[in-house]
Amino acid sequence: MITLFSSLILSLVVALVSASIPWTTTWISRWWLAAAFGVGVVLSVLIAGLSLQLYPFTDLVVLLVGLSAGVLLGRSLPARTWPLLILLLALSALDITQSVLSSHAAGVSYAVHTAAIIPPPGQLVGNFFLVLPWGHFNIGIFDIFVLATMAEHCRRHGASWALAQSAGIIGIVLAFAFLKFVYSGALPLIPFLTVGWLCTLALARSMSRQRKAVPPAK
Repeated sequence: MITLFSSLILSLVVALVSASIPWTTTWISRWWLAAAFGVGVVLSVLIAGLSLQLYPFTDLVVLLVGLSAGVLLGRSLPARTWPLLILLLALSALDITQSVLSSHAAGVSYAVHTAAIIPPPGQLVGNFFLVLPWGHFNIGIFDIFVLATMAEHCRRHGASWALAQSAGIIGIVLAFAFLKFVYSGALPLIPFLTVGWLCTLALARSMSRQRKAVPPAK
């Protein structure tokens, strides 16, 4: 129970940071974001190709790649709903397929053993991995990428910072509720994040309709 709760808190912190990045990088051009992404990819290839044991530095590389790519894609996609929805549905299908085919799926997970084993570099560059006193915490680079993309899309639509946080929070809470009551293994997180984004979209539209319905003060 303690392990599940701590992983939930860490997941929410990662979601909070990832969804806050678009508001702190508005002054950075797409070219610099692309350059940061390129540097991160090169570092990832070197770490994986040369089997460099650089944990926890690999976590910084994962954040660099995932966040820069997420913000860059969020800025590049049309500011309409359907392009992002199609992307999220496609990534959700791929995430589910990966979880079904692989026992090492890069989803949200929590440790069930007392001693955490650091994965090989090839796996570390695809996951934000933390060694904890009671085991380990793991969230995939594509989950971070999706969190940043959704937040940037919300920002471009004029959503508040608080509203943009709700997509990741809702998705992660749903995922951990599923872990608690249905299945206690590694989960594909992107489908839950997609549901969270749809809930946020519905909430934003409901708030917009309520504002329009309020008559102006005389």
